[in-house]
Amino acid sequence: MRTHQIGIDLGTTKTLVAHLHPESGRPETLRLGRGTDSVPTTACVSPDGQLIFGYEAEDRIADASCSYLRGFKMQLGSDLPLYVSEGADGRLLRVSSHDLVSEFLKQLRLQIQRTVYLNEEVTEAVITRPVSFSPARCRALVEAAQAAGFSKVSLTTEPEAAGRAFCLLNASSAFHGNAMVIDWGGGTLDFALVSRRGDRVVSNNEFIDGNSDLGGEKFDELLWLYVESQLKEYELDAVKMLPHIRRAKEQLSFYPAYTLRLHGRKGICPPFELTREMFNRLIEPYVDGAAKQVLRLLSRINDERLNPEMLLLVGGSCAIPLIKERMEEVTGLPAFDWQYSREAVALGAAVSCSQRAQVDEDKQLNADAEQVKCAKARAALMRRGIAADQYVNFLFEATENDKIGDLELVIAACGDVNVMNSAGASPLHIAAAKDFNVCLKALLGAGANVDSGNAEGKTPLHLAAAVGSIGNIRTLIESGADVNARDSHGRTALHDAARASCSLSLKYIICGHADREDRYATAIATLVNSGADVRARDELGRTPLHELAARRHHRGIYKLLLHAGADPKMADYRGRTPRMLCSIRALYRVALIVLILLFIVCAGVAAGS
Repeated sequence: MRTHQIGIDLGTTKTLVAHLHPESGRPETLRLGRGTDSVPTTACVSPDGQLIFGYEAEDRIADASCSYLRGFKMQLGSDLPLYVSEGADGRLLRVSSHDLVSEFLKQLRLQIQRTVYLNEEVTEAVITRPVSFSPARCRALVEAAQAAGFSKVSLTTEPEAAGRAFCLLNASSAFHGNAMVIDWGGGTLDFALVSRRGDRVVSNNEFIDGNSDLGGEKFDELLWLYVESQLKEYELDAVKMLPHIRRAKEQLSFYPAYTLRLHGRKGICPPFELTREMFNRLIEPYVDGAAKQVLRLLSRINDERLNPEMLLLVGGSCAIPLIKERMEEVTGLPAFDWQYSREAVALGAAVSCSQRAQVDEDKQLNADAEQVKCAKARAALMRRGIAADQYVNFLFEATENDKIGDLELVIAACGDVNVMNSAGASPLHIAAAKDFNVCLKALLGAGANVDSGNAEGKTPLHLAAAVGSIGNIRTLIESGADVNARDSHGRTALHDAARASCSLSLKYIICGHADREDRYATAIATLVNSGADVRARDELGRTPLHELAARRHHRGIYKLLLHAGADPKMADYRGRTPRMLCSIRALYRVALIVLILLFIVCAGVAAGS
């Protein structure tokens, strides 16, 4: 029997499920609700302890004998029960968020198996999560899904899923680099920078923000308080009237006005008109607060040169016109609230199902091929008299002598390229320090740790910078090296490149190395353009500019650092600025010239006498 995969947008207030159409291969949402694709993420516990979900739970919202529960997803990871009651037999019934999420997902899975796949099993799911979900909540969500009957569960962030769906379904408008996703759902508000990497869309965990208490439900509450204050004499019932309030809010996203027809304990209310202008006044302080959050996040992002091309609006609340208007006004970026904004996260989860299935298949094929390659490599080494206990020594020997053929052979045989020699260096450190770019790429391709530190805490990038290896610097940065990593003395790669660029003397020109200055200038420019901090201090408070100022240096490099923002007036921990060091060095030079002249004069006098 065939098995199926689904993508689930487990929202705080509403849930959608999507899959890939078996013929077109395009993602589409599945019909779950009453005339809609979404189902309320709600539950109620009946007097006899039965768990009821979705629209059936909504039907019992006014039933005082039932306990109505919402937002239970946000309690995952906590052991505290959300509901406790005593049964007829005297036993306590405890219902936790794990119980609710697990049973809710189980009912969804069984419904989809029955109505969509004609009783064929649904065994795999990609479930979306807020970017702010802690590791404990993520583990709890996976465990709940597994308890619901999914044998294979993967999680993806809601912004990543939305970005994938947008790039697939809106190819002509898709971003090519970075985008800021604003996911404003019913329960939470999330901001995240997402980046496109070929067919993949990934979120940048250091550039996320949001408000777990500011979803569309907050706007429902504001609108309800306003309506209730205007119709006080009718004694409106909040529980019964809230669905009408929610519908009014949704209609005001499309029409300038909406007429409410309500009834309370004191009779039927007269028609009450709500206007979009009035609604905007209610929510404006919260929208402005969210816009300021986005602006602060963008300021941090722009400092890292990851400027987004656009704002991608997803989630039901983003249908409110004021949100788009204010976000565009504050950020200066175009905001896209496309036709699939509400379904974007679920559609992206379905796309993730396909991508992960392909990744799993590719991994298995690659694993099989690697096993064959390993066996062949070991046989070849054995024929050369190299036993398994000699692989590590042979790995270092091949790297130190720039023998790429031998290196590839031993990598295939042993696999571990992150071993250290007695001096505390890995093969990658050696390749970086010796300007062996081909070997460096082979080691990185085999999984070498690009930011590993040697005995002095120096990374491969430190060593490549110290020898002015432009090719290695670029390769390491492209492989994700941290350009601001520090050694045990607090020095960055830029410190080492600046110091090494000063070790120039007449012997380099005589020996035919006149291009050395240009090489270091290019190396330093590459580091700076990749985000190296020109004001980084070492343990003595020295910046890269101090390194240049204290020695004979290339004026072009000095000017390059100044142009990049280096401060010649920044003092080290002994109170010396780069400008002062230049003056001291000039005085030493004058003193040396005077001493040489005195020596010449004295020698001449001695010869004459």
